Amino acid sequence: MAGLASYPAVVYRHTGSKRSRDVTVVAWNRIGDELEAAQVVLGVNPHKGFATVAARFDAIEGSLANVQGALINLFITNDPTTPGSKVTVTFDLLSIEGQTATAATLTINGGTTGANALDTGVLAKGWYHIWAGFNPSTGVVAGLLSLAGNARAGITAPTGYTKWRRVGAVYYDAANFYRFSQSDQECRYDYDASAAYPTTHTLQSGLSVATSSVPTACSNHFPITARRGWVMAGYSVAPSAISGARFLVFPKGGANTGGFPLLWDAWTQGTSVSPIRQDTWVPLDSSQGFYVKWSGAPGTSTNVAIDALGYYDPV
Repeated sequence: MAGLASYPAVVYRHTGSKRSRDVTVVAWNRIGDELEAAQVVLGVNPHKGFATVAARFDAIEGSLANVQGALINLFITNDPTTPGSKVTVTFDLLSIEGQTATAATLTINGGTTGANALDTGVLAKGWYHIWAGFNPSTGVVAGLLSLAGNARAGITAPTGYTKWRRVGAVYYDAANFYRFSQSDQECRYDYDASAAYPTTHTLQSGLSVATSSVPTACSNHFPITARRGWVMAGYSVAPSAISGARFLVFPKGGANTGGFPLLWDAWTQGTSVSPIRQDTWVPLDSSQGFYVKWSGAPGTSTNVAIDALGYYDPV
């Protein structure tokens, strides 16, 4: 906003050609009316005295940033140099408890404590939630890894950082962080060929025909804050035959009717076709899991598996 004319001290003066049409007083009045209407909707007093045009637009921008916890271009992933113990957070705009942070890149180190590090203790197997903090006195933004999920009170905050917002999560398997990439509210796992990191995120394997649904083990694949899981189910090798098989997913534990959704439904598969895989989003139950079952003959059941691809986390 720097460089804008003072408002309302400076009166508009026409500087163009005498024959050209420029902005009229009526047009300026209409612009003012539109700004006032926007301020009313956003809860900003339009009659408050703003010393400059820039100050007025800053007030509007600040209000926009707080609409439904605004975030723009949030991206979180493993640090490229030390992916096993550090994560990188970038964003263009992030609302943090009434404060607006812009254009930041944070590298959070799980090997130490404090701002841009662990809030306390040392890394241990489990989920670490990623937080962005704002220091109102300095205007500085910092990242934090904490065992605290949605509980803001559970954070051990560095001095001066009084405003916080959870922006993601990462799982530590007792040796390394899982490889992942998060864009805004959707996270996907990165499958790495390196032996130092997980190459698969298997939730269930060896499924067979059953009249009852069976639970999946998801605790180290979907954080407690996730609402939906992104999964892939299929055969690791081509089955000998499948006839009329239906693969059912149950969002509520133990239910055996009304499976949702259908990954496969009423088809026949021969031996000459490549391995079959399909992905879908699955609602998670209160245990961060879901139930599955086959309703028909799935051929060689030991080749059936379900893998986690990612999840939706409403940060």
